[in-house]
Amino acid sequence: MASNADNGENNTGVETDRSCASKKIAKNTAGNRSDKAGKHGISVDGDAKKIKCKYCDKVVTGGVYRLKHHLAGTKKDVEPCMGVSDEVKKDMFDIVLRRREFEEKIQSKDEGIEEEGEKKYRHQQVSLRKG
Repeated sequence: MASNADNGENNTGVETDRSCASKKIAKNTAGNRSDKAGKHGISVDGDAKKIKCKYCDKVVTGGVYRLKHHLAGTKKDVEPCMGVSDEVKKDMFDIVLRRREFEEKIQSKDEGIEEEGEKKYRHQQVSLRKG
């Protein structure tokens, strides 16, 4: 019985091109973007960090992160796009906002853990002095 690799299929049953099956394709390359913002830009020279906006042709350096801010109009490290629709602008703004809220939540948890650790450390020092 022939294996899937022998018949040009991967384990999902989808046909593959054997000539490039051994090459790793970066998740941010054109045509392979899983990020919602990826469809609004095109990689320049195959570089995932340089993306050309489909609405204003500006080349954004910094990857999808900066493209989202460009499209959302946040002015964070990049000029806002003047050609993007209000719908796309709102979608990108929501994504950027959710990411920011997530990062703040993680940071506050980390700070809580640090405070807890400091309290335990101080408690241990006091116990050692008494002992």
